[in-house]
Amino acid sequence: MRTFLLFIIILVTFMASIFSLIIRALGGTIQPGTAGWDNLINRLRNHTRPLKTTIIPWDGKDLLPLLSFAELKDKSSWLESGKIRVGVINSIFQEPALALAEVHLGKLKVAVAQTSKHELVFRMREKDVDIWLNSQPYAVLSGGALLASGRGSKLLAQIQPSNDERNMPIAINNHVALTLANPKLPPASPNPRALLLLRDLNADEEVAALALAVLYQLRNI
Repeated sequence: MRTFLLFIIILVTFMASIFSLIIRALGGTIQPGTAGWDNLINRLRNHTRPLKTTIIPWDGKDLLPLLSFAELKDKSSWLESGKIRVGVINSIFQEPALALAEVHLGKLKVAVAQTSKHELVFRMREKDVDIWLNSQPYAVLSGGALLASGRGSKLLAQIQPSNDERNMPIAINNHVALTLANPKLPPASPNPRALLLLRDLNADEEVAALALAVLYQLRNI
């Protein structure tokens, strides 16, 4: 019996090691537009699908400034499924607002974030981040600039320099429209807001703000 149990333990450890090596290798080879990429995104969607049925209807005007990312700081709130982490992000009133699934592929991190209205896919490399919105190319974050995908590369938002360590100003149309809570610092309250709006945003600006808020938390946990 002990020999059988030892064999099972060795086999499971060996399979886990092989899976880990495959995942690391895929991090350098999976590219958007390939079957491997589509399969990966569908796997992440499968993990968020049960959670998405629990999240509240998205109302950007009211819900965006209420988002809290306290759960991301508490890694025990994430569910582990192999290399994939899954979680739900709440409002400051503990209402489930956003479903997340992410996976590390070597130096690459890929995540799917879903509200009841949006699906954001992030391909996070060491320097730049590619973002898709509802399965369509949306933007690239490079050097603090969120640039629309495609020709022209319209500037959607720009992270501004600041002496305030706790808040990162975000300019839209050349004026600071919101600030993001700095995810590198401990939360200032038990249930901190992810962002603070300094003016009303239109629907397109809300998407840019949501994308940056989720992305900067994911990149720094």
